[in-house]
Amino acid sequence: MKKNVISIVALLIIVMLGGVFTIREMMFPIKYKDEIKKYSKEYRLDPYEVAAFINFETNFQNKKYEENNTSGLMNFRDEKAIEVAKKMGLKDFKPKDLEIPEVAINLGSYYLSKLKEEHSSLLKVVSEWAMRNNPEDEVMREYSKKYYLPKIEKRINIYKILYPGLKL
Repeated sequence: MKKNVISIVALLIIVMLGGVFTIREMMFPIKYKDEIKKYSKEYRLDPYEVAAFINFETNFQNKKYEENNTSGLMNFRDEKAIEVAKKMGLKDFKPKDLEIPEVAINLGSYYLSKLKEEHSSLLKVVSEWAMRNNPEDEVMREYSKKYYLPKIEKRINIYKILYPGLKL
């Protein structure tokens, strides 16, 4: 009887660990930790927020460049990427450079930091983030408040639990 209890407990532990691993690696992966830490520190951001935005936008699947479509890890379109790169002082930037994960994380983190400087609430930051590629789309602004914000907040909290070592 005691062997059965021990076996059941061991099996439950294995299943739980497998579940955490699956959630961590499949649903909430994190790639490019060093880059996230580097640019979070440089732009005074919470690395969990950067990871949450990347997860929400692309689930860390780097999108190849297609002219006038969103690309990179953080889904920037050509025009917005060029505008942000100029503000950052990136020389010789081309939208195709968004395919390079470090460039995409740098550009996205910089943009997030500027939004956070302008807006005190995560709601406004998320709303403006959602509008970055289509600033005139008011329907998207309202949609982002209802859809984007809860998903970003959820991801931030999940990343804090699954990746405690990400904090600077």
